[in-house]
Amino acid sequence: MNLLRKLFQRAFLLPLALLPPALARADMVVIVAPQCEAASLTRREVINIFMGRFRFLPSGQAAKPYDLPAGDPRKERFYLALTGKQLSDIDAYWARLIFTGNTAPPDEAASAEAMVEKIARSPHAIGYIERSQADKRVRIIFEPER
Repeated sequence: MNLLRKLFQRAFLLPLALLPPALARADMVVIVAPQCEAASLTRREVINIFMGRFRFLPSGQAAKPYDLPAGDPRKERFYLALTGKQLSDIDAYWARLIFTGNTAPPDEAASAEAMVEKIARSPHAIGYIERSQADKRVRIIFEPER
């Protein structure tokens, strides 16, 4: 009976566990200012920028990434959709890099609206928001595959 219950739980709970990343990919987008030189970015380029490995766009233009604040569920959805890793893993990654002094994490925007404002004012800024929050002040440069 126990085995049957476990099989039943796995059969129905596993698809539910896979649902949030799929939803996250569908609505998070990476944005830049309209005057940014880059036309688009690959997933690898976005990962490299937000994970501090490389802070330049393919054109050679500097990239200044911005994060949403800790505790904002969109931040976790973004990193899960982008890297497939939980935010706790991302935080641990940054803790190691900060300790070694190799690089610094993205600056933090106070909210999604503040993110749009920061991005719109600087051709070097890059950030992420929900697709529904993007307006004419910014340009979508990448969206995780659906």
